[in-house]
Amino acid sequence: METFMENVVDPAVVTLITALVAYLLKVGLPALIDLLLKSKAATLVKAAESLFPDGGAGAEKYQWVADQLQAYAKKLLTRVKDDRLRVYIEAAVTELHAELPASLGAAKKQIEESK
Repeated sequence: METFMENVVDPAVVTLITALVAYLLKVGLPALIDLLLKSKAATLVKAAESLFPDGGAGAEKYQWVADQLQAYAKKLLTRVKDDRLRVYIEAAVTELHAELPASLGAAKKQIEESK
């Protein structure tokens, strides 16, 4: 029975663990990096709205966010293609615009209640 454990079960467990680690590196790590980049893009878009309050500075905001997001990706030891970068930024802008009316409504309500 002991030789069965050493010759069959132990190598099977090692193979299973190796396969699991390989799967996590292949699927899990890119998913984690994607999640981190989406979150960072949302933060950077909000920061750009504060740094560039002019309504017509869209290209300047985009370039600033793109540069910052690319620098962040470099820290994560990855590179983001331009089309993917655009997707992250546009999604963050869309999310910000969706949040804005609710935030403005809550702020108006607080102002009215404080009067």
